[in-house]
Amino acid sequence: MKHSLQVFLTTSFFIAATTNIAMELEITQAKNPNILAEITCIRNPRYAQYLSNNHVVITGSDGCSIVDPKTNTEIKKLCTLQSEQIVTHPNQTLFALLHYGNTIGIYDTKKDGFIWKKTVEGSLKRSPDAYDKVEQIRFNPHDSTIFVIRAVFASYATSYNEKYAMTPCDYKITNYNYITNQENSFKCGYNVCSARIAINPTQHEICIVHPFGTTLHTTNDKSLTRTNSTKNYGRSYKNSCEYSPNGSYIVQGDCHSNIYIINSQNTGQYEEFKKNDYNKISREDFKNILFYSNSILAISSQLIIFDQEDVLNRKTKECHTLLSYWNIHTKELVHVSPQLDASETYNFSFSPNKTKVIIALKNECVILPVPFKVICKDITEERFLYLLFVIQNIKPQSDIEIPQDIKTLISSTLLRTCKR
Repeated sequence: MKHSLQVFLTTSFFIAATTNIAMELEITQAKNPNILAEITCIRNPRYAQYLSNNHVVITGSDGCSIVDPKTNTEIKKLCTLQSEQIVTHPNQTLFALLHYGNTIGIYDTKKDGFIWKKTVEGSLKRSPDAYDKVEQIRFNPHDSTIFVIRAVFASYATSYNEKYAMTPCDYKITNYNYITNQENSFKCGYNVCSARIAINPTQHEICIVHPFGTTLHTTNDKSLTRTNSTKNYGRSYKNSCEYSPNGSYIVQGDCHSNIYIINSQNTGQYEEFKKNDYNKISREDFKNILFYSNSILAISSQLIIFDQEDVLNRKTKECHTLLSYWNIHTKELVHVSPQLDASETYNFSFSPNKTKVIIALKNECVILPVPFKVICKDITEERFLYLLFVIQNIKPQSDIEIPQDIKTLISSTLLRTCKR
Protein backbone atom coordinates (compact mmCIF):
# COMPACT_ATOMS: atom_id res chain seq x y z
CA MET A 1 0.00 0.00 0.00
CA LYS A 2 2.82 2.36 0.88
CA HIS A 3 4.63 1.69 -2.39
CA SER A 4 1.41 2.17 -4.36
CA LEU A 5 1.00 5.53 -2.70
CA GLN A 6 4.59 6.48 -3.58
CA VAL A 7 4.20 5.45 -7.23
CA PHE A 8 0.95 7.38 -7.40
CA LEU A 9 2.59 10.49 -6.02
CA THR A 10 5.65 10.38 -8.23
CA THR A 11 3.69 9.74 -11.42
CA SER A 12 0.11 10.84 -10.89
CA PHE A 13 -0.15 13.72 -8.50
CA PHE A 14 1.42 15.98 -11.11
CA ILE A 15 -2.15 16.44 -12.33
CA ALA A 16 -1.55 19.89 -10.94
CA ALA A 17 0.69 20.71 -13.85
CA THR A 18 -0.16 18.17 -16.56
CA THR A 19 -2.99 16.07 -17.96
CA ASN A 20 -0.75 13.18 -18.95
CA ILE A 21 -1.54 11.07 -15.89
CA ALA A 22 -2.62 8.08 -17.87
CA MET A 23 0.54 8.19 -19.97
CA GLU A 24 2.72 8.24 -16.85
CA LEU A 25 0.87 5.21 -15.46
CA GLU A 26 1.50 3.23 -18.65
CA ILE A 27 5.04 2.43 -17.49
CA THR A 28 5.16 -1.34 -17.19
CA GLN A 29 5.64 -2.62 -13.66
CA ALA A 30 8.73 -4.82 -13.31
CA LYS A 31 9.04 -8.00 -11.28
CA ASN A 32 10.62 -6.05 -8.43
CA PRO A 33 7.85 -3.92 -6.82
CA ASN A 34 10.37 -1.15 -6.10
CA ILE A 35 11.14 -0.73 -9.82
CA LEU A 36 8.90 1.10 -12.28
CA ALA A 37 10.44 -0.49 -15.37
CA GLU A 38 13.27 -2.73 -16.51
CA ILE A 39 14.94 -2.07 -19.87
CA THR A 40 16.51 -5.18 -21.32
CA CYS A 41 16.38 -4.43 -25.06
CA ILE A 42 19.95 -3.02 -24.95
CA ARG A 43 22.65 -5.61 -24.33
CA ASN A 44 25.28 -4.86 -21.67
CA PRO A 45 24.30 -1.20 -21.05
CA ARG A 46 26.98 1.18 -19.84
CA TYR A 47 25.45 4.67 -20.04
CA ALA A 48 21.83 5.82 -19.89
CA GLN A 49 20.45 9.35 -20.11
CA TYR A 50 16.94 10.79 -20.23
CA LEU A 51 16.21 12.83 -23.37
CA SER A 52 12.59 13.56 -22.42
CA ASN A 53 10.14 12.25 -19.87
CA ASN A 54 9.30 9.40 -22.25
CA HIS A 55 12.55 8.65 -24.10
CA VAL A 56 16.06 7.63 -23.03
CA VAL A 57 19.33 7.10 -24.87
CA ILE A 58 21.38 4.04 -23.90
CA THR A 59 24.77 2.74 -25.01
CA GLY A 60 25.68 -0.91 -24.85
CA SER A 61 27.86 -3.53 -26.47
CA ASP A 62 25.85 -3.28 -29.71
CA GLY A 63 26.02 0.49 -30.02
CA CYS A 64 23.81 3.42 -29.02
CA SER A 65 20.02 3.62 -29.31
CA ILE A 66 17.03 5.76 -28.36
CA VAL A 67 14.63 3.64 -26.29
CA ASP A 68 11.01 3.85 -25.18
CA PRO A 69 11.13 2.71 -21.53
CA LYS A 70 7.38 2.16 -21.35
CA THR A 71 7.43 -0.57 -23.95
CA ASN A 72 11.06 -1.68 -23.50
CA THR A 73 11.66 -1.25 -27.23
CA GLU A 74 14.42 0.28 -29.32
CA ILE A 75 13.06 3.26 -31.26
CA LYS A 76 16.15 4.08 -33.29
CA LYS A 77 19.67 2.72 -33.61
CA LEU A 78 22.03 5.71 -33.70
CA CYS A 79 25.29 3.85 -34.27
CA THR A 80 26.86 0.43 -33.86
CA LEU A 81 30.05 1.70 -32.24
CA GLN A 82 30.58 1.13 -28.55
CA SER A 83 30.32 4.44 -26.70
CA GLU A 84 32.39 5.15 -23.61
CA GLN A 85 30.41 8.21 -22.52
CA ILE A 86 27.10 9.99 -23.08
CA VAL A 87 26.77 13.64 -22.12
CA THR A 88 23.51 15.55 -22.55
CA HIS A 89 23.23 19.29 -23.09
CA PRO A 90 21.09 21.16 -20.52
CA ASN A 91 18.72 22.11 -23.35
CA GLN A 92 17.76 18.40 -23.60
CA THR A 93 18.01 18.47 -27.41
CA LEU A 94 21.72 17.69 -27.86
CA PHE A 95 23.83 14.86 -26.56
CA ALA A 96 27.41 13.82 -27.26
CA LEU A 97 28.86 10.34 -27.65
CA LEU A 98 32.50 9.32 -27.17
CA HIS A 99 33.76 6.34 -29.18
CA TYR A 100 37.01 4.46 -28.62
CA GLY A 101 38.55 7.34 -26.68
CA ASN A 102 39.18 9.54 -29.70
CA THR A 103 35.95 10.19 -31.65
CA ILE A 104 33.18 12.55 -30.51
CA GLY A 105 29.76 12.82 -32.15
CA ILE A 106 27.00 15.32 -31.26
CA TYR A 107 23.42 14.27 -32.00
CA ASP A 108 20.50 16.72 -32.36
CA THR A 109 17.16 15.16 -31.42
CA LYS A 110 15.18 17.90 -33.22
CA LYS A 111 17.10 17.41 -36.47
CA ASP A 112 17.15 13.65 -35.86
CA GLY A 113 20.79 13.22 -36.79
CA PHE A 114 24.41 13.91 -35.96
CA ILE A 115 25.36 17.56 -36.50
CA TRP A 116 29.08 17.32 -35.67
CA LYS A 117 31.80 14.69 -35.48
CA LYS A 118 35.42 15.03 -34.47
CA THR A 119 38.31 12.59 -34.27
CA VAL A 120 41.23 13.87 -32.22
CA GLU A 121 44.68 13.64 -33.72
CA GLY A 122 46.68 10.47 -33.27
CA SER A 123 45.66 6.86 -32.93
CA LEU A 124 44.77 4.74 -29.94
CA LYS A 125 46.51 1.79 -31.54
CA ARG A 126 49.82 0.79 -30.11
CA SER A 127 52.34 2.54 -32.36
CA PRO A 128 55.56 4.55 -32.05
CA ASP A 129 53.68 7.78 -32.78
CA ALA A 130 52.39 10.19 -30.16
CA TYR A 131 48.64 10.31 -29.68
CA ASP A 132 45.86 11.77 -27.51
CA LYS A 133 43.08 9.94 -25.70
CA VAL A 134 39.83 11.66 -24.71
CA GLU A 135 38.91 10.98 -21.07
CA GLN A 136 36.01 13.36 -20.37
CA ILE A 137 33.58 15.55 -22.34
CA ARG A 138 31.32 18.32 -21.04
CA PHE A 139 28.93 20.67 -22.84
CA ASN A 140 29.21 24.39 -22.19
CA PRO A 141 25.57 25.41 -21.48
CA HIS A 142 26.25 29.05 -22.44
CA ASP A 143 27.39 28.66 -26.05
CA SER A 144 27.99 26.15 -28.84
CA THR A 145 31.17 24.60 -27.44
CA ILE A 146 32.14 21.37 -25.76
CA PHE A 147 35.10 20.92 -23.41
CA VAL A 148 37.28 17.84 -23.73
CA ILE A 149 39.91 16.43 -21.36
CA ARG A 150 42.70 14.78 -23.35
CA ALA A 151 45.54 12.56 -22.13
CA VAL A 152 48.72 13.19 -24.13
CA PHE A 153 50.91 10.16 -24.80
CA ALA A 154 54.47 10.59 -26.01
CA SER A 155 56.06 8.64 -28.84
CA TYR A 156 58.45 5.81 -28.11
CA ALA A 157 61.31 7.85 -29.52
CA THR A 158 60.87 10.56 -26.88
CA SER A 159 60.24 8.14 -23.99
CA TYR A 160 62.74 6.30 -21.86
CA ASN A 161 61.23 2.99 -22.87
CA GLU A 162 58.02 1.38 -24.03
CA LYS A 163 56.56 1.36 -20.50
CA TYR A 164 56.73 5.14 -20.16
CA ALA A 165 55.26 5.56 -23.63
CA MET A 166 52.06 3.95 -22.33
CA THR A 167 51.77 6.53 -19.53
CA PRO A 168 50.40 10.05 -20.26
CA CYS A 169 53.10 12.68 -20.28
CA ASP A 170 50.60 15.53 -19.95
CA TYR A 171 46.91 16.41 -19.93
CA LYS A 172 45.24 19.20 -21.83
CA ILE A 173 41.79 20.72 -22.17
CA THR A 174 40.41 21.46 -25.63
CA ASN A 175 37.36 23.61 -26.24
CA TYR A 176 35.65 22.70 -29.55
CA ASN A 177 33.00 24.85 -31.21
CA TYR A 178 30.68 22.39 -32.92
CA ILE A 179 29.15 25.13 -35.10
CA THR A 180 32.26 26.93 -36.39
CA ASN A 181 34.73 24.04 -35.96
CA GLN A 182 37.17 26.32 -34.12
CA GLU A 183 39.16 24.94 -31.21
CA ASN A 184 41.47 26.08 -28.41
CA SER A 185 43.72 23.90 -26.25
CA PHE A 186 45.29 24.47 -22.84
CA LYS A 187 47.96 22.28 -21.27
CA CYS A 188 47.38 21.28 -17.65
CA GLY A 189 51.08 20.77 -16.91
CA TYR A 190 51.01 17.50 -14.97
CA ASN A 191 50.74 13.78 -15.63
CA VAL A 192 49.92 12.32 -12.22
CA CYS A 193 46.28 11.63 -13.03
CA SER A 194 43.55 13.00 -15.22
CA ALA A 195 41.83 16.28 -14.41
CA ARG A 196 38.07 16.48 -13.98
CA ILE A 197 35.99 19.42 -15.10
CA ALA A 198 32.52 20.83 -14.43
CA ILE A 199 30.78 23.82 -16.01
CA ASN A 200 28.87 26.33 -13.88
CA PRO A 201 25.25 26.26 -15.16
CA THR A 202 24.60 29.90 -14.29
CA GLN A 203 27.98 31.61 -14.77
CA HIS A 204 30.68 31.59 -17.47
CA GLU A 205 32.93 29.51 -15.28
CA ILE A 206 34.69 26.16 -15.46
CA CYS A 207 35.98 24.21 -12.46
CA ILE A 208 39.11 22.13 -13.05
CA VAL A 209 40.01 19.53 -10.44
CA HIS A 210 43.58 18.28 -10.67
CA PRO A 211 46.00 16.39 -8.37
CA PHE A 212 47.18 19.55 -6.64
CA GLY A 213 43.87 21.27 -6.02
CA THR A 214 40.97 23.09 -7.67
CA THR A 215 41.05 26.07 -10.01
CA LEU A 216 38.19 28.16 -11.37
CA HIS A 217 38.50 29.79 -14.78
CA THR A 218 36.35 32.12 -16.84
CA THR A 219 35.05 30.71 -20.13
CA ASN A 220 34.53 34.18 -21.60
CA ASP A 221 38.01 34.32 -23.11
CA LYS A 222 40.04 31.84 -25.15
CA SER A 223 42.81 31.60 -22.58
CA LEU A 224 40.59 30.38 -19.71
CA THR A 225 41.81 33.04 -17.28
CA ARG A 226 42.10 31.71 -13.73
CA THR A 227 39.83 33.45 -11.23
CA ASN A 228 40.28 31.34 -8.11
CA SER A 229 42.34 28.42 -6.84
CA THR A 230 42.85 26.29 -3.76
CA LYS A 231 44.90 23.32 -2.62
CA ASN A 232 43.71 19.72 -2.77
CA TYR A 233 41.01 18.66 -0.29
CA GLY A 234 41.90 15.54 1.65
CA ARG A 235 44.70 13.18 0.65
CA SER A 236 43.24 11.45 -2.41
CA TYR A 237 42.81 12.45 -6.05
CA LYS A 238 39.32 13.48 -7.09
CA ASN A 239 37.50 11.40 -9.68
CA SER A 240 34.24 13.36 -9.91
CA CYS A 241 33.09 16.98 -9.88
CA GLU A 242 29.62 18.55 -10.20
CA TYR A 243 28.02 21.99 -9.79
CA SER A 244 24.68 22.45 -8.06
CA PRO A 245 21.87 23.62 -10.40
CA ASN A 246 22.20 27.24 -9.23
CA GLY A 247 26.01 27.14 -9.28
CA SER A 248 26.39 27.91 -5.59
CA TYR A 249 28.16 24.69 -4.64
CA ILE A 250 30.67 22.30 -6.16
CA VAL A 251 30.74 18.66 -5.13
CA GLN A 252 33.86 16.56 -5.49
CA GLY A 253 34.36 12.87 -4.77
CA ASP A 254 37.59 10.94 -4.40
CA CYS A 255 38.64 7.32 -4.92
CA HIS A 256 38.04 6.51 -1.24
CA SER A 257 34.37 7.54 -1.34
CA ASN A 258 34.88 10.85 0.46
CA ILE A 259 32.57 13.67 -0.63
CA TYR A 260 33.46 17.37 -0.37
CA ILE A 261 31.00 20.28 -0.59
CA ILE A 262 32.74 23.47 -1.75
CA ASN A 263 31.44 27.04 -1.80
CA SER A 264 31.89 28.13 -5.43
CA GLN A 265 32.32 31.76 -4.32
CA ASN A 266 35.14 30.80 -1.97
CA THR A 267 36.79 27.51 -2.92
CA GLY A 268 38.79 27.51 0.30
CA GLN A 269 35.54 27.04 2.22
CA TYR A 270 34.46 23.41 2.16
CA GLU A 271 32.95 20.65 4.26
CA GLU A 272 33.61 16.93 4.17
CA PHE A 273 30.20 15.55 3.40
CA LYS A 274 30.52 11.86 4.16
CA LYS A 275 33.47 9.64 4.88
CA ASN A 276 32.99 5.99 4.13
CA ASP A 277 33.47 3.82 7.22
CA TYR A 278 34.94 0.45 6.36
CA ASN A 279 34.18 -2.55 8.54
CA LYS A 280 34.71 -6.29 8.52
CA ILE A 281 31.22 -7.09 7.30
CA SER A 282 30.62 -4.71 4.39
CA ARG A 283 31.97 -1.80 2.39
CA GLU A 284 30.14 0.86 0.36
CA ASP A 285 31.96 2.35 -2.63
CA PHE A 286 30.59 5.49 -4.26
CA LYS A 287 30.32 5.30 -8.06
CA ASN A 288 28.57 8.46 -9.28
CA ILE A 289 27.23 11.72 -7.85
CA LEU A 290 24.55 13.98 -9.30
CA PHE A 291 22.55 16.88 -7.92
CA TYR A 292 18.80 16.29 -7.82
CA SER A 293 18.16 19.86 -6.63
CA ASN A 294 20.15 22.68 -5.06
CA SER A 295 19.94 20.98 -1.67
CA ILE A 296 19.69 17.26 -2.50
CA LEU A 297 22.64 15.22 -3.74
CA ALA A 298 22.08 11.77 -5.23
CA ILE A 299 24.84 9.15 -4.90
CA SER A 300 24.95 5.75 -6.57
CA SER A 301 27.13 3.22 -4.81
CA GLN A 302 28.09 -0.42 -4.71
CA LEU A 303 27.50 -2.25 -1.45
CA ILE A 304 29.92 -5.16 -0.98
CA ILE A 305 29.05 -7.71 1.69
CA PHE A 306 31.87 -9.98 2.82
CA ASP A 307 31.68 -13.61 3.75
CA GLN A 308 31.76 -13.70 7.55
CA GLU A 309 33.37 -17.14 7.47
CA ASP A 310 36.35 -15.70 5.60
CA VAL A 311 36.69 -12.23 7.12
CA LEU A 312 40.48 -12.11 7.00
CA ASN A 313 40.61 -12.52 3.22
CA ARG A 314 37.58 -10.25 2.79
CA LYS A 315 35.95 -12.66 0.38
CA THR A 316 32.98 -11.10 -1.36
CA LYS A 317 29.65 -12.78 -0.66
CA GLU A 318 27.19 -10.33 -2.24
CA CYS A 319 27.20 -7.10 -4.27
CA HIS A 320 24.31 -4.67 -4.49
CA THR A 321 23.63 -1.28 -6.03
CA LEU A 322 22.21 1.54 -3.90
CA LEU A 323 20.92 5.01 -4.74
CA SER A 324 20.86 7.42 -1.82
CA TYR A 325 19.71 11.03 -1.46
CA TRP A 326 21.46 13.39 0.96
CA ASN A 327 20.71 16.90 2.17
CA ILE A 328 23.97 18.80 1.65
CA HIS A 329 23.06 21.45 4.24
CA THR A 330 22.12 19.17 7.12
CA LYS A 331 24.32 16.22 6.02
CA GLU A 332 21.32 13.95 6.65
CA LEU A 333 20.24 10.93 4.65
CA VAL A 334 16.85 11.71 3.08
CA HIS A 335 16.23 8.35 1.43
CA VAL A 336 18.05 5.24 0.25
CA SER A 337 16.63 2.94 -2.41
CA PRO A 338 16.10 -0.77 -1.78
CA GLN A 339 19.07 -2.88 -2.77
CA LEU A 340 19.31 -3.69 -6.47
CA ASP A 341 20.84 -7.08 -7.18
CA ALA A 342 23.61 -5.96 -9.50
CA SER A 343 27.32 -6.58 -9.19
CA GLU A 344 28.15 -3.48 -11.23
CA THR A 345 26.62 -0.04 -11.54
CA TYR A 346 27.34 2.71 -14.02
CA ASN A 347 25.75 6.12 -14.45
CA PHE A 348 22.24 7.35 -13.62
CA SER A 349 20.02 10.17 -14.90
CA PHE A 350 16.85 11.97 -13.79
CA SER A 351 13.88 12.58 -16.04
CA PRO A 352 13.30 16.27 -16.95
CA ASN A 353 10.27 16.43 -14.64
CA LYS A 354 12.41 14.91 -11.84
CA THR A 355 9.90 12.16 -11.00
CA LYS A 356 11.92 9.19 -12.27
CA VAL A 357 15.54 8.07 -12.35
CA ILE A 358 17.21 5.57 -14.68
CA ILE A 359 20.24 3.54 -13.55
CA ALA A 360 22.54 1.61 -15.88
CA LEU A 361 23.42 -1.75 -14.34
CA LYS A 362 25.44 -4.69 -15.62
CA ASN A 363 22.77 -6.45 -17.67
CA GLU A 364 19.88 -3.99 -17.75
CA CYS A 365 18.71 -0.48 -17.00
CA VAL A 366 16.09 0.08 -14.31
CA ILE A 367 13.78 3.02 -13.68
CA LEU A 368 12.93 3.94 -10.11
CA PRO A 369 10.44 6.51 -8.81
CA VAL A 370 11.95 9.51 -7.07
CA PRO A 371 10.60 9.35 -3.49
CA PHE A 372 8.06 11.93 -2.41
CA LYS A 373 10.23 13.20 0.45
CA VAL A 374 12.98 13.92 -2.08
CA ILE A 375 10.64 15.80 -4.41
CA CYS A 376 8.87 17.82 -1.72
CA LYS A 377 9.85 19.35 1.60
CA ASP A 378 8.12 20.28 4.83
CA ILE A 379 5.09 18.11 4.11
CA THR A 380 4.26 14.42 4.45
CA GLU A 381 2.81 12.22 1.75
CA GLU A 382 -0.45 11.80 3.62
CA ARG A 383 -0.96 15.51 4.22
CA PHE A 384 -0.16 16.38 0.61
CA LEU A 385 -2.68 13.82 -0.66
CA TYR A 386 -5.26 15.11 1.78
CA LEU A 387 -4.80 18.69 0.56
CA LEU A 388 -5.11 17.56 -3.06
CA PHE A 389 -8.29 15.70 -2.18
CA VAL A 390 -9.73 18.76 -0.46
CA ILE A 391 -8.88 20.98 -3.45
CA GLN A 392 -10.43 18.60 -5.96
CA ASN A 393 -13.61 18.25 -3.87
CA ILE A 394 -14.26 21.87 -2.90
CA LYS A 395 -17.99 22.58 -2.80
CA PRO A 396 -18.82 26.28 -2.82
CA GLN A 397 -21.74 27.59 -0.81
CA SER A 398 -23.32 29.03 -3.93
CA ASP A 399 -24.63 27.02 -6.87
CA ILE A 400 -21.70 28.10 -9.04
CA GLU A 401 -19.29 25.23 -9.57
CA ILE A 402 -15.58 26.02 -9.38
CA PRO A 403 -14.03 25.28 -12.81
CA GLN A 404 -11.58 22.40 -12.96
CA ASP A 405 -8.96 24.75 -14.41
CA ILE A 406 -9.06 26.79 -11.21
CA LYS A 407 -8.68 23.66 -9.09
CA THR A 408 -5.74 22.57 -11.21
CA LEU A 409 -4.14 26.00 -10.83
CA ILE A 410 -4.48 25.82 -7.05
CA SER A 411 -3.02 22.30 -7.02
CA SER A 412 -0.15 23.43 -9.24
CA THR A 413 0.62 26.30 -6.88
CA LEU A 414 0.60 23.90 -3.93
CA LEU A 415 3.00 21.59 -5.73
CA ARG A 416 5.44 24.38 -6.64
CA THR A 417 5.38 25.58 -3.05
CA CYS A 418 6.21 22.15 -1.67
CA LYS A 419 8.88 21.18 -4.18
CA ARG A 420 12.54 21.54 -3.27
